[in-house]
Amino acid sequence: MPVVELLARALKAVQSTDPELSLVDIIIILWLYASPYETKRRYLSSIKRVLRHVKEFQLPDGTPILSDEELSRLVISSLKKLEKKGYVNILSYGNIYVRACLTPKAVSFVQRNLSDLSLEFLEEFGHLK
Repeated sequence: MPVVELLARALKAVQSTDPELSLVDIIIILWLYASPYETKRRYLSSIKRVLRHVKEFQLPDGTPILSDEELSRLVISSLKKLEKKGYVNILSYGNIYVRACLTPKAVSFVQRNLSDLSLEFLEEFGHLK
């Protein structure tokens, strides 16, 4: 299980989180938080690689259910939802990459709901390369 999924599941279980955020939304917030780049540009392949390992997107034998294109649409739709809710600013996106950054609301959400140990763990092992 990818680190960001593990932490996202823990966040989803916390009562103080936004009940309208899905597991995918939280994974994407943690993806942006764990991979801060100056250019704000991230390759969609990195988040799709994580989502392929989420058990809800796999058959019991581990075969992915969603195609590459479906995963891209899922990520983009989640980013748009997060932008409407004030968690993300989307600068641009395409077929290969997305340029987006977290808002102070999202940074506060992560820091408020994850322990210092979890934040260190995310920083150390959560980079999606």
